[in-house]
Order: sequence, then C-alpha cells, then structure tokens
Amino acid sequence: MPNNIKKLRLQHSLTQSELAAIAGVTDKAVSTWEQGGKNPRKGVVYTLANYFNVSPAWIEGYTNDPTNYNDPDLIAQIPQAILDNFDGDVQKAYTAWKATDTDYINECMLDIVNSIDDDILEKYSNDISKAYAEQKKRDERNSKLLLECLSNKDKELLNNYFKLNELGKDKAIDYVKDLSSVEKYTK
Repeated sequence: MPNNIKKLRLQHSLTQSELAAIAGVTDKAVSTWEQGGKNPRKGVVYTLANYFNVSPAWIEGYTNDPTNYNDPDLIAQIPQAILDNFDGDVQKAYTAWKATDTDYINECMLDIVNSIDDDILEKYSNDISKAYAEQKKRDERNSKLLLECLSNKDKELLNNYFKLNELGKDKAIDYVKDLSSVEKYTK
C-alpha cells in the first residue's frame, strides 16, 4: 500500500502536506504510510480513491489495476452493446473496449462480439480472441454441414458466385432476382 499512495502523490505532483490536506490527516500520517509504518484507515482510503478517481482496492494493494470501475463517467464511455455483451460486467466490458483506440475498431469489435454465439461468449468472456476463434470453428463446421445438404448444382452456383468481385456479385443477385420472377424458371 505505501507505494501506491506515494505513486498517487507523485503522479499528481503533490507534497506530503498537500496529500495530508486532501486526506484530512497530518503530514506525519502520510509520511508513516509511505514508509510502510501504518496503513490508512478505510475511510481515508475511500477519500483518496474518490479524490483521485482510482480503485480503493488498488490503493490498498489488492490489485494492480487502479481503474475505478464504479465511476459513472467511465461507464458512460463504454458502448451499451459492449456492456450488454458482458452482462453489465463493467471491468470486462471496459477492458474489451479499452483495447480498441478508434471508432472504426470499436464498431468492428462490436460486430465481432455480436457475431459470437452467447454460449461461446460466456465460456470465453475474458478473451474475445479465443471466443472469436471458437466461433469460427463452429461456423466452419456448420458450413460443412450445410454444404453436405446442397445439391451439386447449388454447390456449383455458390462456387461460381464466390469467384466474383463485388460488382459481379451485385449483377448475379440482380440476374437471380429477375429469373426468379419469371414463372418458367421457378418451382
């Protein structure tokens, strides 16, 4: 604990007297904490945590993460869809969201998280990359099962379709729509 209190003080360029004033204690108390002589009372830990917007558990040395996950401003930054995908677990949602640094990546991340089945998300809630890899395996298995159900003509149509660029795919869709509207070509 003494190292974290001193870290906070130095990060904010405060003297021991200034930190003492914030905590409502004497200069000597701050000096004692920083030297490891005594720990601050719980009330003082919460005062410091609120003032510096860090986790009380971090001040006390129970975690290496100083983030205050109860901070409404922090929670408001996290897209609701990401929070929902982590069932409101702010720490997990914030960690996933924080790993991205642009709006585009956030949107992609959301698309990826939304594409993962719920049971896989629950199983790998701390590791999106593992969840995504598991989903890809499941999708490949499902694709193989689907292919087994397709006729040879269906497979040929799909194989040729996937050879096309975007413009070609758009044209192919238009042609199929046109053909499907002609009674002679429909079932």
